[in-house]
Amino acid sequence: MKWLWLIMLLLVPFKAALAADPDEDPIHIKTVTFQTYKGGASQIILKDDEGGEIVVWQPSFTEEKDWVTKWEEGESFDIVQQRKGVSGLVRARDKKFIKVYFYSDFHPIKVLRQQCFDVEFTTSGMVGCEAASAKRWEKEYDYMFVKLEKILPRDVYDGIKKMDALALQYRKEAMDAYRKYATGLGTFGRVRAANYYGGIIYKQFQLLKGFAGGA
Repeated sequence: MKWLWLIMLLLVPFKAALAADPDEDPIHIKTVTFQTYKGGASQIILKDDEGGEIVVWQPSFTEEKDWVTKWEEGESFDIVQQRKGVSGLVRARDKKFIKVYFYSDFHPIKVLRQQCFDVEFTTSGMVGCEAASAKRWEKEYDYMFVKLEKILPRDVYDGIKKMDALALQYRKEAMDAYRKYATGLGTFGRVRAANYYGGIIYKQFQLLKGFAGGA
């Protein structure tokens, strides 16, 4: 099952690199307008071209909390996915990247995954879609892991480091078990395995997000 180990090798985390500056040429997902800011909950209310509402929140480790108080109702932002980093907003006026997290089912990573599946119909193509999605979730996880060290008490962050070590071990053990299961699924087992791995990372990211003030 060399293909399964190749998937995992491609997704090996490299947390230190995620502290780098944002990409200069991120992937554009959609344009939205700023509606209002609910400071108590750190919620930013956005509206897309179809009139749909998108709610995002600022993590407690953000260094740009005062930016949002200067935004004007109706001004334009782009929701983006960095090619080598994480998702967020880019303000049209000054092109600054703002890291935010999404409350709803809408997420740039999910949008890009679906776009990939819309054009990929081969097994290898679909595996690539799932692997790319998993890698992006892993970058979100690793980015938050690095940033949390700046805001959490040492004893809490030490606990998170232990949690992270267990999370990595869980990924390995889970994929070892799934590899045996996937042998009976034929060639589509490759797609299922890639999807399963991405699902593990997504759920671990959701748990870690709780330490940044998110739900």
